[in-house]
Amino acid sequence: MQLTPEVLGDTRCVDVIRKRSLVNIAQTSQMAYRDNTVPAKLSRIQREWLKKTNVDPDSEFARLLVGATRMYTSQVSGGLTWGMGLGCGVPATMMLAMGIFEGKLEGYLIGGFFATLSLIGVIAGQVAPQESYKKWMSTPLHIAELDEILKEEHDPLYKSFVLLIRDAISQKNLPRDTEDNVTAAITALGAAIHRLPDPGTALEPIDSATLRTQAQQLVDQAHSESDRVIRDSLLRRVEALIRSADSADETHQWLRRTAFLRQELDAQITSLRHSLQANMDGDIAIGTIKRAANEATTLGREASKLREATLELDRYLAASDAKTDMQQVQGQR
Repeated sequence: MQLTPEVLGDTRCVDVIRKRSLVNIAQTSQMAYRDNTVPAKLSRIQREWLKKTNVDPDSEFARLLVGATRMYTSQVSGGLTWGMGLGCGVPATMMLAMGIFEGKLEGYLIGGFFATLSLIGVIAGQVAPQESYKKWMSTPLHIAELDEILKEEHDPLYKSFVLLIRDAISQKNLPRDTEDNVTAAITALGAAIHRLPDPGTALEPIDSATLRTQAQQLVDQAHSESDRVIRDSLLRRVEALIRSADSADETHQWLRRTAFLRQELDAQITSLRHSLQANMDGDIAIGTIKRAANEATTLGREASKLREATLELDRYLAASDAKTDMQQVQGQR
């Protein structure tokens, strides 16, 4: 079966497309030109380049994709548009001027020829990147590309996912409906893994019990304080500590959910891989493959829902931290 780079998730998909764009570019050019700047917003021409793909030109992925392939588009599009277009446009203008002002027929003929070449260069400068993006995005993944990802990847869960993709594209005799099930499962799993961060890279949650103890101590201190300004300052610190404790509890719960979901995702990936490997070994496991694929699809979609909860938590923590800082400043005053 065949799978395109999109199933890898945004980061690895962009990396694969970048490497595909460099295939026909000399190594010396790659070393001399390393501008991978991500544009803040795609230009009209850059949006047109993505027209024949399923990529949303307003998405973050589109900007990363254009930034990663800047070397190719600069050389190909720029070379055709400015090199051929301008290079042939100048003599075309000179020869046409000769025909107009000197009345020479060869001026019109040669000028028209160069003008045609210039127009072809400008059009090709637009069409070439457009067709290239379409080809890069629609060309199925190769084993060599996946092996290269495995060498670079450090996340065990994602490595397991890439191995699943490699096993899937090695299948040669799956029924069409089973292929569709496996593709849906891989797509859902990839989306979930891409959204769920590695708990090992997350910040350790603060001990909320300690924060609440500190808050209670400040409450007691505030009740015994006769100075109103100091008492109000202490109570504001209490509110800040309680919010921090609540945030710590939310973070701890989110990290536990993420860890357990990653373990379940890994189990589903392993199950689907075993089913695919059994089929390659000659055992008839089509029903098993479909069941494993359906379960993996369901889990992947459920895990993806945690993304919204994560974003909500991030907004809550950011707002809480900002409010805490402001109140601490006011308290100091």
